[in-house]
Amino acid sequence: MGNIDAGQRILNDPQARDLFLKERHNHIANYEKLSDEMKKKFNDDVLQTMQQHLAALKIIKDSKSFAEYKQDSMNSENQT
Repeated sequence: MGNIDAGQRILNDPQARDLFLKERHNHIANYEKLSDEMKKKFNDDVLQTMQQHLAALKIIKDSKSFAEYKQDSMNSENQT
């Protein structure tokens, strides 16, 4: 339940949401700075870990589906 509560707090609190998005942006920016070799090693390590924890694969798949749904709904709102 803690993850659900944290997610609700982030969604409902603009300051928490901005902090989350800023941290996420920093993670992505740092990943982009890695060399191709380091990205491959990182990605391989992540995939290996996810294979050991199959629930993680479902969470990521659900997250991607939600993100795509959210982006689609935002795009349809912006077309007016």
